[in-house]
Amino acid sequence: MDQETQKVLEKMTPKQPIDVLAQKVNDLVVKTNSNQTLGQSFFIFVKDMEKKLDAAMDLIINKGLINREEYDIAVDSARGVRKKRDDEVIEKSDVAWVSYEASIDNNEKKLREDSFPIRVGSGRIAFEGALFGKHPHSELTHSISFPPGSNSEYRGKTVHFKIKIHDVKAKEKKDGRKNDGLH
Repeated sequence: MDQETQKVLEKMTPKQPIDVLAQKVNDLVVKTNSNQTLGQSFFIFVKDMEKKLDAAMDLIINKGLINREEYDIAVDSARGVRKKRDDEVIEKSDVAWVSYEASIDNNEKKLREDSFPIRVGSGRIAFEGALFGKHPHSELTHSISFPPGSNSEYRGKTVHFKIKIHDVKAKEKKDGRKNDGLH
């Protein structure tokens, strides 16, 4: 391993992780008491760690030690998830990355989101129920009509979605089987 790689890894790898984490929490509390919320401090901490990990990933990939796909598989494995194959279907608790366009009553004005993660079954996105049973890397359309008496800003209107499903990830049980939420 060359010196540049060694330096990056040393910066990423704390000697005593629990002490480093305790210090980071203490730093967040100090910042919180100086007119910064704990949530803002945590966000800054996470973004800092994300930048360090991205730099290490770029270095490792650029050195040719592994490729991007191998890196993604290793990270997913460490997180206890796996990428679903195109012949598998989307199930509850899977995370699907989707891009969509939405139009209201077929109006020219469209809402658009690219590569947006959705935990299927969470009930947070209007069209997520349409994802059940679909396959990764597929496309679908879905419409939702809001009754005139509903409490939505879209009451009396129909929202039409054109959805493209990208990658889908599923949690793994420790023995390698898909976590179905029952075990």
